[in-house]
Amino acid sequence: MSGDTASLDQLQAIADRVIAQARPSEQIEVSVARGGHTDIRVYQGEVEHFVSAQDQGISVRVITNGRTGSSYAGTLDESAIREVLAEARENAELGSVDEWAGLAEDDGVAVTPQHLWDETLVAYPTEKKIEIAKKLEQLAVASDSRVRIDDSNYSDGYSEAAFATTTGIRGTNRSNSCYASVSTLAEENGETQTGTTNIVVGDVSMVLSVNIDEQINKDTDKGIVISATNLAGSPIETRGTFEISRVEKQDTTLIATNNFVTGTQAELLKRINKLAS
Repeated sequence: MSGDTASLDQLQAIADRVIAQARPSEQIEVSVARGGHTDIRVYQGEVEHFVSAQDQGISVRVITNGRTGSSYAGTLDESAIREVLAEARENAELGSVDEWAGLAEDDGVAVTPQHLWDETLVAYPTEKKIEIAKKLEQLAVASDSRVRIDDSNYSDGYSEAAFATTTGIRGTNRSNSCYASVSTLAEENGETQTGTTNIVVGDVSMVLSVNIDEQINKDTDKGIVISATNLAGSPIETRGTFEISRVEKQDTTLIATNNFVTGTQAELLKRINKLAS
């Protein structure tokens, strides 16, 4: 599992190099990615299944004169990168015309930072991953004499990606995750039963969502609802601050801000209804 930010810089350099080859009539979008995963299955204290694999690839989309073409390669070899761009251009020539075809423009709004990468997982040794699956099996068996194990599993994965367009959108992202699971059966008096329990953990203990229509009739009294749940999906009450901004081309203007408590937001609707159409 890669943990070096230089890896992201390498992916971004590839994307930048491809869009730099755009012809005057072309718009080009490039996504470059690499990733990998580990899957371990343990049964009766022994490793029954082990897979550790990596993959990488590049996707190119070309728009020219209203025609769109795309292509993908599952390698980052220089020759393959050249072929992908050539194939995307060829596919664009064969495509039908769409007068609205075009790439998104950079709106100037800063990307909200998200912490999706854990360096501890990057450095976590394989033997300890196997130990997790074995320990989980041991704990399940020890819980009750009627319990027998179907299998015990550990899995993790990571992805790194870079993106660039000739319209000025550019960026990188990376994430990794892992989980462990055990499948059990309970037997008694010749009967077998199964059950499922999920335990969700993370460094953020709340999921916040806003129920709001994409377009709002200013004369409506339909409520806007802000809700929050914990990681188990149970509703909770929380407080926060909302901001309303107007986005026009490259400019973002803060129009209104106010505090809120989860539930129906009468004040937020009132602020929106006062805005110019």
